[in-house]
Amino acid sequence: MPETRKRHVPSSSGSTSTHKSVSSSGPNKDEASSRSFSHTLGLLIIFISLSCVTTLCLLPSPIEPIEYSLPLPPQFIGPLAENKLLAKADKLFLDRLHGPESITVHNGKFDDEPTCGRPLGMRFDKDGSLVVVDAYLGLFRVNVETGKFVQLYSPETLVDGEQAAFLNDLDIDSDGTVYFTDSSTNWGRRYNRYAAMEAKKNGRLLAYNPNTKQTEVILKNMSFPNGVQLSPEKDFILIAELCTCKILQYSINTLLCENSVFVNSLFCDLNGIKCYLCYVP
Repeated sequence: MPETRKRHVPSSSGSTSTHKSVSSSGPNKDEASSRSFSHTLGLLIIFISLSCVTTLCLLPSPIEPIEYSLPLPPQFIGPLAENKLLAKADKLFLDRLHGPESITVHNGKFDDEPTCGRPLGMRFDKDGSLVVVDAYLGLFRVNVETGKFVQLYSPETLVDGEQAAFLNDLDIDSDGTVYFTDSSTNWGRRYNRYAAMEAKKNGRLLAYNPNTKQTEVILKNMSFPNGVQLSPEKDFILIAELCTCKILQYSINTLLCENSVFVNSLFCDLNGIKCYLCYVP
């Protein structure tokens, strides 16, 4: 019980009236007020959080994913056994390259990657020119002596009725034909997560003919095709398919030009691929 103090309250006639009790409970009122504020604030935070979650759930999604499943990955034995080969690799261009694959701020804007470009694949052709595929800007041949370049293919060019959205990697045949991947006809490189989550088979393998200067579709209906590598004999092409964790093989020196699975169910999201992957010791 709170302590009760009694005091005289003078009457209007100046005489002393009967005693009235006044309760002094200031500290308890402050505690009750504090608890009430904390309770209200907690309810408000919960309400705002639930509102945000509900709003996000009701917002239309920018992607239209399809259902797919992957088999179990292979065991880490044999050629896939753990090793320390990379620890023995030589470090090239040490302290000469700063932040490779990074994009700097341009004109005060946060994301100008489509404007600045994003070179992803590059190879030297038989004449010593550097052939580069840019995710946004197209296919180029660069003179490494003068720095001059010429565009061989623009993503805005319709090939089989579609524009390219995400050019990725390339390799060059002995006759100068450039094979390069269009990872998605729907999403550009900066939205690569959307392309991966959708897993739609809208990726293509394109071929640029230096004689006709025309580009055609060689293979389509792939799920995020990425790296490209010609075999040493130039009779087939390997394509890394990211979403399915497969390496596809496309035969180019046969009448049927068939494609098949070269390696199935790898344990990682496939990115680039180079010729040393063609050999199994």
